[in-house]
Amino acid sequence: MMSDSCIFCKIISGEISSKKIFEDGDLMVFHDIHPIAPVHFLIIPKVHGSAGEREIFLAKKISKKIKEKFFPKDIGIVKSKMFGHEIINVIPVNEDENINSKRNPAHIEDLEEIKQELEKEIPKEEPKIIEKIEEFLWLPKRIP
Repeated sequence: MMSDSCIFCKIISGEISSKKIFEDGDLMVFHDIHPIAPVHFLIIPKVHGSAGEREIFLAKKISKKIKEKFFPKDIGIVKSKMFGHEIINVIPVNEDENINSKRNPAHIEDLEEIKQELEKEIPKEEPKIIEKIEEFLWLPKRIP
């Protein structure tokens, strides 16, 4: 159910612009425009109601990518409810941020830079080849 007065329904319909990082038929992930931390995302179902297992799974997947790219101390995954949508906040914790921390307006250029960084593939290190040298180590039998 979409509502004409719901800000999230307007974001989902494209009436209000957002910096999306993921969207499918059931949910949408985008940058918070008044983030607690620079890399703060919202995951919302496209219909009014509760977020389910899939949203939590996606939050954990996004958290992993944030950890690999931005190296926060921790990631907070916090549910809240606004305008009939259960929202999942994905908040990197660099100092002691939480859902009640001060929010700052986001700069569009910064959001675009973060989006591009998250879309980059993480370079894999070449595996180190360790030569296995077998040695025979002789130990005396243990005497009880």
